[in-house]
Amino acid sequence: MIKLFRSFTKNVGHGAALPSILMILIGLAFISVMNMLIKHLGVYGYQGSFLAFMRNLSAVIVVLFMLWGSGYFTAKKRHHLNMPRFKLLFLRGFFIIASQTSFFTALHYIELGLARALSYTSSIFVTILAMLLLKEKCGIWRGSAIIIGLIGTFLIVGEGVFLEIEKLPFYLLTVLSAITFACAITTLSFFPKSDDNLVLITYAQIIATILGALALTFIFEWQPINNLRDLFLMLLSGLFGTFGVLCISFAYRMSQASLLASFQYFGLLYALFFGWVFFGENPLDKLFPGAVLIVGAGIVIAVREAIKKIERPHQDGDSKI
Repeated sequence: MIKLFRSFTKNVGHGAALPSILMILIGLAFISVMNMLIKHLGVYGYQGSFLAFMRNLSAVIVVLFMLWGSGYFTAKKRHHLNMPRFKLLFLRGFFIIASQTSFFTALHYIELGLARALSYTSSIFVTILAMLLLKEKCGIWRGSAIIIGLIGTFLIVGEGVFLEIEKLPFYLLTVLSAITFACAITTLSFFPKSDDNLVLITYAQIIATILGALALTFIFEWQPINNLRDLFLMLLSGLFGTFGVLCISFAYRMSQASLLASFQYFGLLYALFFGWVFFGENPLDKLFPGAVLIVGAGIVIAVREAIKKIERPHQDGDSKI
């Protein structure tokens, strides 16, 4: 399976539209299955913090197996396993476990589609962090997209609170998850492009697993696993989540971000479908028009970023987006 996956991603070539679109759609489906499994396990009393730990533990097993299958433990490639920039990896692992714990906790109480829609605000927060930390400029398009996206967020939260005031903390947890995920994404900007992606993912997952265990010990609580079925589903969630992230990562390496930006939001359709089929959810009255504004803002940001990369070599560096 590993050889087949590597062969596919190696041979499609840069700019291959159809394979990259297919890859991102598969990755989004995998992540939606993971979220569905997490929500299902929450019905049996498992806390988001414990499920996040188990998801990361499973992911560590998967990525270590992939490293072994790719020959990283041989003398020829072992040098790739040198841990790069521990402080940055620690921060990335911290943000990953914080994002997962927040999101998985919220999934127990709000609809899949609603949680997924709010998670897309991460692209807005990534843009804000890029301006604050990386000193990127804010032009009309980028500034307008941020404002529109934030308005969409407030509309979804406001509509949900109006209908279910008691669920306000879980709406806010979902937004917190988007913010911490944006922080995890932003840390990647501080790693050199020469660093191996699979190695970075492996170390981030290991650190997230260790931090998750510490959080369960000192902040939350460990929980017994009721049966082998639940254990299998927890491990399966890590498998789907890991391959989902890898598929999306490879898709963006194969093609332009502007081409894939709109397809990224198929994840919302998946979430709505799984929520309807498996949990009888129908949150459309809470999603519109807020979700439209969030998705639109995300697409504008992605397209403008792609345009900026194209225009930059032909300008003196003073362009604004």
